[in-house]
Amino acid sequence: MPKIISKSTNYVSTPFDSSKNINFIVHYCICGAHILIITTDINKLPKRKTDESIIIDTQKFDYKFIADECYPIIIKRKNGFEKQYRWKCKECSIPIGYRSPEKENKFLYIFKGALPINSNIDSNNNNNNNNNNNNNN
Repeated sequence: MPKIISKSTNYVSTPFDSSKNINFIVHYCICGAHILIITTDINKLPKRKTDESIIIDTQKFDYKFIADECYPIIIKRKNGFEKQYRWKCKECSIPIGYRSPEKENKFLYIFKGALPINSNIDSNNNNNNNNNNNNNN
Protein backbone atom coordinates (compact mmCIF):
# COMPACT_ATOMS: atom_id res chain seq x y z
CA MET A 1 0.00 0.00 0.00
CA PRO A 2 1.21 3.53 -0.70
CA LYS A 3 2.16 5.66 2.26
CA ILE A 4 -0.32 8.48 2.90
CA ILE A 5 1.31 11.75 3.77
CA SER A 6 -0.72 14.79 4.64
CA LYS A 7 0.27 18.34 5.38
CA SER A 8 -1.62 20.73 7.55
CA THR A 9 -0.86 24.40 7.98
CA ASN A 10 -2.51 26.55 10.62
CA TYR A 11 -2.78 30.22 9.68
CA VAL A 12 -3.70 32.63 12.45
CA SER A 13 -3.63 36.38 12.70
CA THR A 14 -1.63 36.46 15.93
CA PRO A 15 0.35 33.91 17.95
CA PHE A 16 -2.18 31.58 19.53
CA ASP A 17 -2.21 30.92 23.26
CA SER A 18 -3.86 27.52 23.74
CA SER A 19 -4.22 28.11 27.50
CA LYS A 20 -6.98 30.66 26.85
CA ASN A 21 -10.53 29.46 26.38
CA ILE A 22 -11.49 31.30 23.19
CA ASN A 23 -14.73 30.76 21.32
CA PHE A 24 -14.38 30.98 17.57
CA ILE A 25 -17.34 31.80 15.36
CA VAL A 26 -17.32 30.18 11.92
CA HIS A 27 -18.95 31.98 9.00
CA TYR A 28 -19.78 30.29 5.72
CA CYS A 29 -20.39 31.47 2.17
CA ILE A 30 -23.86 30.90 0.74
CA CYS A 31 -22.35 27.90 -1.12
CA GLY A 32 -21.38 26.32 2.23
CA ALA A 33 -17.61 26.92 2.10
CA HIS A 34 -15.78 28.19 5.20
CA ILE A 35 -14.95 31.88 4.76
CA LEU A 36 -14.21 33.46 8.10
CA ILE A 37 -13.28 32.14 11.54
CA ILE A 38 -13.16 34.92 14.11
CA THR A 39 -13.34 35.52 17.88
CA THR A 40 -16.13 38.10 17.75
CA ASP A 41 -19.67 38.44 16.46
CA ILE A 42 -19.26 40.29 13.16
CA ASN A 43 -22.85 41.54 13.32
CA LYS A 44 -21.80 43.76 16.25
CA LEU A 45 -18.80 45.28 14.41
CA PRO A 46 -18.95 48.78 12.89
CA LYS A 47 -20.04 49.28 9.31
CA ARG A 48 -18.46 51.51 6.70
CA LYS A 49 -20.64 54.50 5.78
CA THR A 50 -19.86 54.42 2.06
CA ASP A 51 -21.02 50.85 1.32
CA GLU A 52 -22.18 49.40 4.68
CA SER A 53 -19.42 46.77 4.62
CA ILE A 54 -18.50 45.21 7.97
CA ILE A 55 -15.15 46.54 9.24
CA ILE A 56 -12.83 43.99 10.85
CA ASP A 57 -9.83 45.43 12.67
CA THR A 58 -7.30 42.68 11.96
CA GLN A 59 -5.02 43.79 14.79
CA LYS A 60 -7.79 43.63 17.38
CA PHE A 61 -9.29 40.18 16.71
CA ASP A 62 -7.95 36.68 16.12
CA TYR A 63 -9.25 35.51 12.76
CA LYS A 64 -8.69 33.34 9.74
CA PHE A 65 -9.97 34.53 6.37
CA ILE A 66 -10.27 31.76 3.80
CA ALA A 67 -10.65 33.39 0.40
CA ASP A 68 -8.79 34.01 -2.84
CA GLU A 69 -7.51 37.43 -3.75
CA CYS A 70 -8.84 38.13 -7.20
CA TYR A 71 -8.46 41.55 -8.74
CA PRO A 72 -8.12 45.22 -7.88
CA ILE A 73 -11.03 47.42 -8.79
CA ILE A 74 -11.40 51.20 -8.88
CA ILE A 75 -14.67 52.68 -7.68
CA LYS A 76 -15.83 56.24 -8.17
CA ARG A 77 -16.81 57.91 -4.89
CA LYS A 78 -18.10 61.40 -4.07
CA ASN A 79 -14.62 62.60 -3.09
CA GLY A 80 -12.70 60.90 -5.90
CA PHE A 81 -11.75 57.30 -6.56
CA GLU A 82 -11.12 54.32 -4.31
CA LYS A 83 -9.00 51.27 -5.15
CA GLN A 84 -10.05 47.96 -3.56
CA TYR A 85 -8.31 44.59 -3.59
CA ARG A 86 -11.20 42.16 -3.79
CA TRP A 87 -11.45 38.70 -2.20
CA LYS A 88 -13.71 35.90 -3.44
CA CYS A 89 -14.92 32.53 -2.17
CA LYS A 90 -12.53 29.70 -3.09
CA GLU A 91 -15.42 27.42 -4.01
CA CYS A 92 -17.98 29.54 -5.89
CA SER A 93 -16.01 32.75 -6.65
CA ILE A 94 -18.63 35.09 -5.16
CA PRO A 95 -17.01 38.37 -3.99
CA ILE A 96 -16.80 38.35 -0.18
CA GLY A 97 -14.82 41.44 0.77
CA TYR A 98 -11.84 43.69 0.13
CA ARG A 99 -8.83 45.53 1.51
CA SER A 100 -7.52 48.94 0.59
CA PRO A 101 -4.11 49.16 -1.12
CA GLU A 102 -2.22 50.80 1.73
CA LYS A 103 0.55 48.53 3.04
CA GLU A 104 -0.23 49.34 6.66
CA ASN A 105 -3.96 48.83 6.23
CA LYS A 106 -5.22 46.88 9.23
CA PHE A 107 -8.83 46.59 8.11
CA LEU A 108 -10.64 43.85 6.26
CA TYR A 109 -14.05 44.76 4.83
CA ILE A 110 -16.81 42.18 4.35
CA PHE A 111 -19.50 43.12 1.82
CA LYS A 112 -23.00 43.70 3.14
CA GLY A 113 -24.93 40.45 2.67
CA ALA A 114 -21.87 38.39 1.68
CA LEU A 115 -22.12 36.08 4.69
CA PRO A 116 -25.48 34.66 5.77
CA ILE A 117 -26.68 35.97 9.14
CA ASN A 118 -26.90 32.48 10.68
CA SER A 119 -23.65 31.33 9.11
CA ASN A 120 -22.21 29.77 12.28
CA ILE A 121 -24.85 27.05 12.49
CA ASP A 122 -23.24 23.62 12.89
CA SER A 123 -23.90 21.57 9.75
CA ASN A 124 -24.31 18.39 11.84
CA ASN A 125 -27.11 19.99 13.85
CA ASN A 126 -28.69 21.20 10.62
CA ASN A 127 -28.57 17.68 9.15
CA ASN A 128 -30.08 16.20 12.33
CA ASN A 129 -32.89 18.75 12.19
CA ASN A 130 -33.57 17.86 8.55
CA ASN A 131 -33.66 14.16 9.40
CA ASN A 132 -36.08 14.80 12.28
CA ASN A 133 -38.32 16.84 9.98
CA ASN A 134 -38.32 14.05 7.40
CA ASN A 135 -39.26 11.47 10.06
CA ASN A 136 -42.18 13.61 11.21
CA ASN A 137 -43.72 13.71 7.71
